[in-house]
Amino acid sequence: MPPLRLLSASATALALLLLASVSHAQCGGRVPLLCDADGDYNVDEHDIHLIKLDRGLPSAGPGDVRDIDTDGVITLDDAAQCATRCSSGQCASTASIYAVANTCVALSADGGNSFLAGTGAVASGAANSLPDPALVEGAYGPGATSLTGASRFLLRPTDLGRYLLFDQDARFMTSNGELLLRQSGLAPD
Repeated sequence: MPPLRLLSASATALALLLLASVSHAQCGGRVPLLCDADGDYNVDEHDIHLIKLDRGLPSAGPGDVRDIDTDGVITLDDAAQCATRCSSGQCASTASIYAVANTCVALSADGGNSFLAGTGAVASGAANSLPDPALVEGAYGPGATSLTGASRFLLRPTDLGRYLLFDQDARFMTSNGELLLRQSGLAPD
């Protein structure tokens, strides 16, 4: 669009906004809360339950408070994301498992006295129970005494309440049942 025409269209739009009588019909009343499936202006365990019951249904369109990820379908992911917005103590405990999705964390098993860090090579037979031992580059252990030396893990959701962990060097955390292993990739299923 030529610059003069664009300016003219902008001036017209501005004039319409300034001179027109604005209708408040759609904006009257309280604005619905995202995740408030029952419309009572709070997000609680009842809303999460209703969203779970509607699982698999198409959303009612843009602005459907149950479809928090706006993918057009009510899913358990919507319920999980809404659980993090819960204002009730009844669903607060379930919210914490979902609140860490897509966050970067340091892990400590002893209350912060030590943190997991990548260590050197593992014993030759330790990785043999994995599908592809050649991918193993080392292990994770309580090797850092402060956050500065700790490995940072990005928690990517793979299923409801389940995460794939990989560190700041894009190495995956896996386990052979005995050790937490550091891998450069994952073997295909």
